[in-house]
Amino acid sequence: FKKNILLITPKFLGYEIAIKNFLKSKGAYVSMYDERPSSNPLVKALIRINPKILEFYSNFYFSNILNNEREIKFDYILVIKGEALSYKLIKKMKIVFPKSKFIFYSWDSLKNYKYTNNFGTLLT
Repeated sequence: FKKNILLITPKFLGYEIAIKNFLKSKGAYVSMYDERPSSNPLVKALIRINPKILEFYSNFYFSNILNNEREIKFDYILVIKGEALSYKLIKKMKIVFPKSKFIFYSWDSLKNYKYTNNFGTLLT
């Protein structure tokens, strides 16, 4: 397999660790980050109510991730749920990792996410 994967996922009952360990067991290098800038209950609630309230905080958080990982040539960017990711952040990720294949997974329909209506055009 020998692929480099940037995994952006929620922390959820060890689900994220199981995914990372599975990918690693197949020979992948996996760099994993929480899909939210904080696990604080207030931050989680604000992201669900209106992510634009925390846009500056999210931009800062994800910009740090991009700066830390910039030198790695990721084959895949795997985003699970991605509630705190904005259209602008995904565009920036595509600039930083232009050769990466982007994969978005959610157990809900995108219609249930108020601020992801344009993701389909970026995640292809």
